[in-house]
Formats: sequence, structure tokens, C-alpha cells
Amino acid sequence: MSAGSRPNRLHERVRLRTWVKLMAEGKPHLLGHIEDISPAGLGLRHATALPCGQACEVYFGLPWQGRERLIEASARITACQPAEAEGQYHIELAFLSFQDSAAADLIADFIRQHGL
Repeated sequence: MSAGSRPNRLHERVRLRTWVKLMAEGKPHLLGHIEDISPAGLGLRHATALPCGQACEVYFGLPWQGRERLIEASARITACQPAEAEGQYHIELAFLSFQDSAAADLIADFIRQHGL
């Protein structure tokens, strides 16, 4: 099994350390850091717990050919659990759709290039 993946995952996840902005209806906008990404979603860490099933919009920078490519996606929170660091939560999101139709291919290419 490769680093960053879990036995119950359908898609390989790779580590990605970049910023993320998450906007969920009725919640303040959150700025955090992505921990990992897959073609199906991403994991991030934040000090605020969010409810599973909550729809949200996410914006993040994906390193691409020496630059940062802005990815905008609609997503759903699929898990929110306490992280190892006290006062932090690991939040998992599933992508529902992308603003740019090329975003899914960019993410898949990033994973192919950086996967172990």
C-alpha cells in the first residue's frame, strides 16, 4: 500500500500541502491547509469541526508546471474527526463537481506524478 492511502479508500491519496478556502452555507469561511488529495476528494486540517453531509465550495491552489493552478469545486463533507494535534480536526471532502472541466484531469495528473 502506498503512503497516504488507506485500505478502505477507492482512490489513492497523495500528500499535498497547500492552502484551502472552504465555504459552507451558514458557516464563516474557513482558511486551512490541505493534507492529502485524490481524484475523488481531499483531506484538510482545521480547528473548526464541520457536520458530515454539509455541502460546501472549496478553492485551493494545485501546483502545476511550476505554477499554482486555482481549483474551484463543489464538495460534500464526508468525515470530521479529531486530529492528533489537540484542538484540530481532520475533515474529509468528496468532490461533487468542478468549476473548470479540466480540474479533474489536472488532479489525476498531479497524483500520477506525485504518487508513490
